[in-house]
Amino acid sequence: MTKACVILGAGASKDAWNSGSPKNDDYEPPLASELFKTGVRGSVYHKVAGNYPRAYYLANLLAPYQGGSGFNLEEKLREFAYHDDDHIRDAFKEVPPYLRDVLWEVSRHYVEMPGTHIELASRLVAQQPHHTLFLSLNYDTFLETALSFFGNSYGSISGYVSKGLRPMVIKLHGSINWFRLIRETRGGSWEKALQDLNINDLPGEDVLVKNDITQAKAADENGEFIYPVLTAPL
Repeated sequence: MTKACVILGAGASKDAWNSGSPKNDDYEPPLASELFKTGVRGSVYHKVAGNYPRAYYLANLLAPYQGGSGFNLEEKLREFAYHDDDHIRDAFKEVPPYLRDVLWEVSRHYVEMPGTHIELASRLVAQQPHHTLFLSLNYDTFLETALSFFGNSYGSISGYVSKGLRPMVIKLHGSINWFRLIRETRGGSWEKALQDLNINDLPGEDVLVKNDITQAKAADENGEFIYPVLTAPL
């Protein structure tokens, strides 16, 4: 069969809807420049930011630059992550959980079915079968929803990395349902546990797939604190 590599960026998520199912425009997937629009009244950004006050603080540092022609979100986030001031560095630790929860809300409430992803998956898997690699730069799970119809399972990390998977899905930047344990903790609360986390430590093979965690700062079913596996900055 013909081989195909499909690269999905933020524009694909923003265009996830077709007329096959309802949508809620309040949860339209954001582009990178829209991720910290916490000042929009009633927005999902503001709703989530209330759970992460230090990320909310940093969002207000970003606000004057958003939308400007020279604005580089990646550069600003890297500045926060490696800042000379330890308060700013610690505040950055709340940015990946904030982003994760924003995009979790988007993935659950924007569309009942990601119609355009379903069209694409059907074309490449069923109508004109290809050996396909989906290379996703997005955190959301619209693609997994579309591919699950064809028997693909993404309930554990093996659904992404086992040999012989067709189609294959590679998510370069992580996913809203990928986590790692915060192994060294001070106990008592997620905020205290976060103090011991080194954001530069890679999770290795211990990536946990959890589709039932509605807030990243909540403990998992074992009462252990977890942290999103997604890259911010890259």
